Amino acid sequence: MSKVGLMTTITEAAGKTIGDISIGQVGKTQQMALARLHLYSIGETHRIFAEASTKMRAAVIQHASSNTLDGLGLIRAHEAAQRIWIAAYKEWNAALTEWLRTAAAIPFGTWAVLHDRFFLPQYEKAQRAIEEGRSSTLEYVFNPQHQAVLDAAYQRVYADGIPLSTRIWNLDHASRAGIDQVIYTGAANGASAWDIAQQLEQYLGASQGCPRWTRTRLYKLTKKEIAGGRRTGLYSGAECKGQGVAYKALRLARNEIQTIHHMATDRVMQALPFVQEEQIHLSSGHPVDDECDQVVAGGPKGGGVYPKGTISLPIHVQCLCYKTAVLIKPEELTTKLRGWMDGSQAWPEMDGYASAIGGDPLVSLAKMRLAQDLTEWAFGDPYSG
Repeated sequence: MSKVGLMTTITEAAGKTIGDISIGQVGKTQQMALARLHLYSIGETHRIFAEASTKMRAAVIQHASSNTLDGLGLIRAHEAAQRIWIAAYKEWNAALTEWLRTAAAIPFGTWAVLHDRFFLPQYEKAQRAIEEGRSSTLEYVFNPQHQAVLDAAYQRVYADGIPLSTRIWNLDHASRAGIDQVIYTGAANGASAWDIAQQLEQYLGASQGCPRWTRTRLYKLTKKEIAGGRRTGLYSGAECKGQGVAYKALRLARNEIQTIHHMATDRVMQALPFVQEEQIHLSSGHPVDDECDQVVAGGPKGGGVYPKGTISLPIHVQCLCYKTAVLIKPEELTTKLRGWMDGSQAWPEMDGYASAIGGDPLVSLAKMRLAQDLTEWAFGDPYSG
């Protein structure tokens, strides 16, 4: 994440840890972390391409002769513009990789909360005689699952047969060709250097005011707003109405952040034997009735509750719906754990779960580094890392 020299405390809620999140709030906290990641990606996308626009504008004007691009000036302006684009694209692509890693990591914080706050108390009730102080070497317990999600996301093929890696490559090469076209067409038509520079800015389509607007939103959310799950304005604003390359890059990033996050959420839910069902919720910024409303109202028992794994999110492009875990009743979990622990009742799913966390159900998963992304993005400073 970028370091831009902003203040270190962003909200009154800064400094919260996984231990501060209740079971009832973990779903909202996960969605809030994702919302803030989206907001950060909006600002950073516009910042990267706005800075590139400014540099390209200066390069075109610098190489102009009497405010027009002659043969040598045209070549130099083109070379400078391409260098600027390559650097900007490289920075954005690296940022996208980190955003996808984070989007896939956030659900593992939810896993940690549910394990520590829901599963462990029932386990301890079921077998209070388990030895105390058992050490753990599970610092990287989530890593294989997290990497599997990342691998699956990058290998995923869209309905049109084009994988993510190709889409990113297409964005790069189409943008290079577009920059060439703007410069050479403008020069051939006798456009002034100022006009060509302005056309380049329009082609990249980044808003100079968007990064400041997104930082303001990240810093101005109060503790009350966070606790209430308020996310109004997090996804769009007049200052962030992009076009051209910036819009295409942001659309790609937004879709992939959502998709990989939901893939990780599904993997987490499937891994937890004490999650009975899943519930689908509309985002607070849901604009109009569509197929999402039907899903949220549906399910065998209504209310958007389904057997886990039934609904795949996102439901449509730019969908912001999210799912939360519906847990088994605590007393039922205690009873099943007793039977599993004394061997009187088989529970293959719990066998798999115990193996996945290293064989020690008493380990605190909240201590795992990967789990920290949940609170860092829900309550922390995304510009300080």
